Amino acid sequence: MTNELAKGPVPGRCPKCSAQLRPEVYFCPYCAEGWRSPTEGLGPTPEPVWDAETRIRLRASGAYEASLLYLVALFVSGIPRLFIDDSKMVSSWDVILGSSCVAIVSLWIAFRNFGLVRESLRMSGLISPWFLLSALALAPLLAINHLYHALLLKETSVVMDPSIYLLADRDPWIAGLFVCLFPAVFEELGFRSYVYPLLQRALTPVWAAVISSALFASLHLSFWSWPYLFGLGLLFAFAATKTRSVLPCVVLHFAHNFAVLFLLPRQYN
Repeated sequence: MTNELAKGPVPGRCPKCSAQLRPEVYFCPYCAEGWRSPTEGLGPTPEPVWDAETRIRLRASGAYEASLLYLVALFVSGIPRLFIDDSKMVSSWDVILGSSCVAIVSLWIAFRNFGLVRESLRMSGLISPWFLLSALALAPLLAINHLYHALLLKETSVVMDPSIYLLADRDPWIAGLFVCLFPAVFEELGFRSYVYPLLQRALTPVWAAVISSALFASLHLSFWSWPYLFGLGLLFAFAATKTRSVLPCVVLHFAHNFAVLFLLPRQYN
């Protein structure tokens, strides 16, 4: 019984007909006299049913803000092309500036949202069988990437820029650090530690993985490589979900970049 039941002349009875009141209804079952508000005891008001775009805007707008910051970082990294004529210097500065700007953005995001980011850093996830499964899935994905780009070179007029490979030949340590290690650490810190879990506040895990992977692929600014990069983002999201850690994603990302740059046959024209 609630406190309202004791307000009549006889506790727990209707003030009009003195019949026994029932707590599950707001009126007397005999004379229909109301004894409490009809909305009392109904619980909280249900949350409005929003579409996906509205849910993202209200609960996960930071995902779009982070993507915009990465776009600004890529724009800043392209500034040397306006002032440096030496293609070798431009290639080196592109890589160093691009990776450094992405690192700064990722560190800023992690600092501002450490409560969310640290959840993916609590466990290593490197001894999880899901990490092994993800690593095994990386090999056929690399093979698909090689065949896909070989087909593009053969059947289309797409131009594959060789500058990244020339940098690897000329300065392998710079390429290893700024093409393999920095992107692996800081892109995963931004996307799998922040953007992906943030989107899960507004969407199902599947849709959060799809949208975060689409943003990840789009920010590489490579139209022809977008489908492959999207699939790669899905693999990293799968690893992050199953291992509950970002560290397996970092290892997989580094292994992927290292294999493409130093191990697999080079594809350019």
